[in-house]
Amino acid sequence: MKLQCTSTFGNFKWTAEADVTEEQAAILANAGLLQVLQRSPASRAEKRMANGGKGYEKRPDKFERSSIEYSELAGKVLAGELGSEVEIAEGMTISPTVSVSFHEIGGSALPKFVEEKQIVSRHVAKGDLAEWASATVKFSGDTVDHDGNPTTDFLQAVKAYKTARLSAI
Repeated sequence: MKLQCTSTFGNFKWTAEADVTEEQAAILANAGLLQVLQRSPASRAEKRMANGGKGYEKRPDKFERSSIEYSELAGKVLAGELGSEVEIAEGMTISPTVSVSFHEIGGSALPKFVEEKQIVSRHVAKGDLAEWASATVKFSGDTVDHDGNPTTDFLQAVKAYKTARLSAI
C-alpha cells in the first residue's frame, strides 16, 4: 500500500510517499489520529480548562498544561473537545469517542527504551517485525499495543536480546 502526504515548511512545499505494510499502515493511522487530536481540539480544551476553568483568550507566558488540575468537570471538557467533529480532509470529518481519566505525572514513568524503539522501527520499516521478534528475539507476545506502539514487554525483550549480543562481543 502506498501512503502520501504533502505539507509546507516555511518557504518550501514538500510531498512524501512511502510503501507500507498493513501493520505499518495501522501504526501510522493511530499516530495520525493522535496528531490530529493534539492540534486544534486539544488547544480548544486547554483554552477552556486553564485558570481553574476560567480559560484564557491568549496563552499566558510559560503556561504548561500540567498546571490544569484534574477534575471530573475538566475531564468532561477535554473529552468533549477531543471528541468533537474534526475535518481530516476537505469534506471529510471524523467524530472520535474519547474517555478521560486521571494521570499522575511521572507516575507511569518507564524506561524510555530509546535504542530499542529505534531497532523496532527499523524492523517495522523492513516489514519483518513479527518474524524478527519471534525468530531472533524469541518473543512470542504482543509486539505492539492497540495504539501501534511497541509493548513494554516487547521492548524489555529487545533490550535483553541487545544486551546479550553486546556482552557476547
